[in-house]
Amino acid sequence: PALLEVPADALLAEVEPLATLPSAARQRLAATAQRRTVAAGTTLFREGDAADALYLVASGVLVAMHRGAGPEREVGRFGPGTLVGIEALLDGERRLATVSALGRAVLYALARDDVAHTLEAHPELMDRVGELMTRNQMAVLEVEAPSAADASAAVTIHRRILSRLGGLFFASRGERV
Repeated sequence: PALLEVPADALLAEVEPLATLPSAARQRLAATAQRRTVAAGTTLFREGDAADALYLVASGVLVAMHRGAGPEREVGRFGPGTLVGIEALLDGERRLATVSALGRAVLYALARDDVAHTLEAHPELMDRVGELMTRNQMAVLEVEAPSAADASAAVTIHRRILSRLGGLFFASRGERV
């Protein structure tokens, strides 16, 4: 059966943290999105892979599985209007989990450089991006070491992420951090 499909620009208007972008900036970012249809069971990326893009889910459901040092466990599900693989924004980051399609899915791939250019033009989004990345890393920590996944860990992770995001932002402008 056909899946209801929403265009990238309409999805970006609804998805955090990009929904607060001015319309023209969202449209420019949407124009760079690469539409991709995947079959059930398709793996988008594996835990530990280099991250060079993030994905916006237009239709279908993706599941994230994390192995770490123990057995593989589900750490999240992503449906229409969600971003997957946001860690791609941090240069040199590796994928936190293996992400696969549960059924047929339509996605929009957003290249790291395209999203980074958008963030450079709108630095007010850095904190929102950091919050999303912190939630993802906390989900993985809850699987790996549940007793360590407390408010203190969340604050530490969030500070580290914001520091790296800020470093990338200022470094791309030739400024010292």
